[in-house]
Amino acid sequence: MEHLPEWLMMLRVRDILSFLAWVFLGISVLMEFVEKIPVKPLSIFVKWLGELVNKDVAMKIDELAIEVSKLAEKDKDQDKKLQKLKSNMDDRFEESEKSSSKKEKDRLRGEIISFSDTCRLGQKHSKAQFENVFRNITSYNNICKTYNFENHYIDQEIEYINEVYQDCLKNNNFL
Repeated sequence: MEHLPEWLMMLRVRDILSFLAWVFLGISVLMEFVEKIPVKPLSIFVKWLGELVNKDVAMKIDELAIEVSKLAEKDKDQDKKLQKLKSNMDDRFEESEKSSSKKEKDRLRGEIISFSDTCRLGQKHSKAQFENVFRNITSYNNICKTYNFENHYIDQEIEYINEVYQDCLKNNNFL
């Protein structure tokens, strides 16, 4: 120990460790900028420190990801239920609409037949009454076509109404 200079003897362990840390830091910084050296101790240390600091955050993110996937699964189930409910409602609406259209078709058929019967009995009608029955005929045919309802014997009644109308036009004998 006599060989060591006096200033070296006065150094404490803390001072020596501090000096070595600064030397290591300096060498590490130099190694970061030298491309030929594959080991980058400063980058490794910073990466390790980042992982250590963010460990709790990463765990929370993993937990949230699990919760999100569970919620997404629930949403899929609810979406399937909603689609089924919508399909049922659509079916019921179509049934209701078809039923309503059938009633309207029957009502229109009754009016057309009634108009034809009054013509057969010799009752005179105005031009507006003929136009109204022609609108009813068009509506009746549209409903039958839309819902594939059978037209039955109404075609003969429509033909008769057209003949009476043509006769009224020729002879100008509307009401």
